[in-house]
Amino acid sequence: MYNMFGAALIAGRQYDEAVQAFTLAVRFDPSSSPKEASLGQAYLAAGQEELGEQHLERAMELDPLNLS
Repeated sequence: MYNMFGAALIAGRQYDEAVQAFTLAVRFDPSSSPKEASLGQAYLAAGQEELGEQHLERAMELDPLNLS
C-alpha cells in the first residue's frame, strides 16, 4: 500500500512525501529490493543524493539482478 502511495506521490512531484511513504514500505518489508530502490529514487528526486545512493546500494545487496 505504501509503495503505491509513494509511486503516486513521485508522479505528482511530491518528493518529500514520497520519501515518507517509501520509508514506511521499507520498514514493513525490509528485505524488498524494489522498495529499497524506490526509496533511493525518491531520495534522489528530493535532492538527497547521499541517502539515495545508500538505499540504491542496499537494493543491489538484496538483489543484484534488480535493474530498477
